[in-house]
Amino acid sequence: MWLRSLKLCVLISFALSLPAASGQDEEMKSRAQAMFQRMYESRLAIKTIEVDFEHNLKLDDVEELNGCQRKYSLHFDYENDRFRGQLSRDCPNWPEGGPLTFAFADGRFLEFRDASVQGREFYGKSDRMYEQGSLAFEVSADPRLFGVLPVSFSFVANYTLSDLASMVGKFPEVEVRDEIVEGSPKTRVRLSDPSIEWEVTYWFDPRLDGLPTRIVMVSGETRDEGIVEWSQFSDHSTDGAIRWYPAKWKHTRNEAGVPKRRSEFVLGKCVLGQPVSKENFSWAHVDPPDGLVVREIKGKSRVMKEWDATLGEFVPWQPVFLRDIQEAADTPPLRTGLGKFALIVLNLFIALALVVFALRKRKDKDKRLTK
Repeated sequence: MWLRSLKLCVLISFALSLPAASGQDEEMKSRAQAMFQRMYESRLAIKTIEVDFEHNLKLDDVEELNGCQRKYSLHFDYENDRFRGQLSRDCPNWPEGGPLTFAFADGRFLEFRDASVQGREFYGKSDRMYEQGSLAFEVSADPRLFGVLPVSFSFVANYTLSDLASMVGKFPEVEVRDEIVEGSPKTRVRLSDPSIEWEVTYWFDPRLDGLPTRIVMVSGETRDEGIVEWSQFSDHSTDGAIRWYPAKWKHTRNEAGVPKRRSEFVLGKCVLGQPVSKENFSWAHVDPPDGLVVREIKGKSRVMKEWDATLGEFVPWQPVFLRDIQEAADTPPLRTGLGKFALIVLNLFIALALVVFALRKRKDKDKRLTK
């Protein structure tokens, strides 16, 4: 009888302990969510930002990229969904060409490389950047996310600010502990999903308005670690409110204990809340070189145009062979009837040749299909 009573007491005690454990888990999740929400709101409060920084990269398994240094100058206007910037690269073992300049405003993206004779202009941001394989997709990453994600700078472009706010909800297990790390108070938040061997741990510092100083992500045998140093800057849009922004951000990746990637973000300049005009994101303001030929893509429309630095605007592009005709003529052919006639005949001849070529290809393809 006493044994049966003991078993019953054990079962009751176990049953009573379940709600308490569940309540404790919910309390931890709630606390973790509040910390991530605070971090999200501190980044969301930044309305405009202008930053200059360096990104130094070392890949232990790609010798060509070791010692690469990239310098960025970015300007984002979040209230109007506009950004612009410039990237210059220096890779001693793998020359990457000249600087890249880009801007996005009113749904229109533009870019050109200083070492190239052609630029691009298209409508729609992310899809086109993916399709074109543009470096501009990487450098259009939201600077508000620097130092607050468990990934390196090169992968920030794959995330948005809303991903930060919803991070806790993506993990079934949450643990929150207050710790003393090197004499400083920290709150450690561990998010994990054992079913896919994925774990992310943040160390939040209450002295930095709850921003992280260390982030570690473990996925299988891959371990990413970020160490962040923060500095304070005045926000000009809010009567000088003080905000934190990363001054230095080091990231390392190990695979099965072997170092694979090391990178360092070093801030040069940070200006918050400075008013910015729409013209800052136009072709004229990004200062393209004279004679730059731009390929404009809008839906199915494809247009070639050429930048005239003297006029500060685009003029219709004329291919090289048309320029040769103009230079050989005594008078500008476009201003005489004979010149216009010569251009028309030449263009008709080229068009006819292209049509014949296309018909032949179609005919050959039909033959192959019928065999």
